Amino acid sequence: RAIRRELERFGSHLLKRREIVVLGQRLVVPRGQPHPLDDDSAEFFHRSVGMMIAPGHRVLDLGTGLGLGAMIAASRGAEVVAVDVRADALEAARTNLAAAGLLDHVELRQGRAEDVVGEGAFDLVLYNPPRVPKPIRGPEDLATRAGERWSEVGAVLSASPRWIGEKGRLLILADGGRFSAFVASAVPPGYRVVPLARSLGLLPGMEVLSLGFDLEAARLDRHAARERKPEQRAERGRRRWKALDGDEAPEVPEVHP
Repeated sequence: RAIRRELERFGSHLLKRREIVVLGQRLVVPRGQPHPLDDDSAEFFHRSVGMMIAPGHRVLDLGTGLGLGAMIAASRGAEVVAVDVRADALEAARTNLAAAGLLDHVELRQGRAEDVVGEGAFDLVLYNPPRVPKPIRGPEDLATRAGERWSEVGAVLSASPRWIGEKGRLLILADGGRFSAFVASAVPPGYRVVPLARSLGLLPGMEVLSLGFDLEAARLDRHAARERKPEQRAERGRRRWKALDGDEAPEVPEVHP
C-alpha cells in the first residue's frame, strides 16, 4: 500500500506541472490554485460549450479560475466578462490571458457574480460549479458542503434571467444524479433546462445543461390569456369589422346560378 501511495503521488506530481496546455490554451498553474487536470470535467465542459461561441458574442465566465473559459471564448472572437471571488485566481487568469494576447477582450471582476454583474445581454453564461472539496470528514461534513454548493448554484440560477434575458443561454456543468435534479428544480419561472451534452468513459453521469427562456410556453401563456378575456375577443372582432367598410356591414355579392 505504501508503494502504491508513493506511485500515485509521483504520478500526480508529473500531471500537475506548473505549465500545461488544455484545449489548445497554455496555462500557468500557481501553487494553491485548483488544477485543471484534477479530473476531466473542465476539459469536457469547455470542449462541449466551445462550439457554441461565435465572433461578436458576449460571454460571462463564472468562477473563471485560471481563465480557461475566458481564454477559449476570447480566442473565438467573443467579448468576455470573467468573474471569480478570489483575488489570486483573477491574478492567475490575468497572467494567462496576457500571455495569450487576449487580455484586451476580457474584463475581470472580483466578487460573487450576483453582486458584481448587473443587468446584461449576454449570449452565453459559462458556469462550472465548484466540486465538493476533499477530504470529507464523514456524512455530516459531506451534507454541509453539498448544501453550501447547492446554495451557491441556486443563487446563480436565480440571477440568470437578468443576464441572459430571452435570447441568451446559461450553460452549466452538472455531475448527474441528485445535483442535476436540483438544477432542474431550481430553474427560474418562465425558463427551462435541457441536456446539451453527456459524458462517456471516465466521467459517467457528467452532463452539460442549457438553461434558457421558454419561448413556446410564453407564447402559449399569452394565447391562453387572450382567450380568457371575452372583451379582448370582442374588440378584435370590432376592429376587423371596421377594417372592412367603416362601421357598416360588408355587402354580400350576388351569386347567379
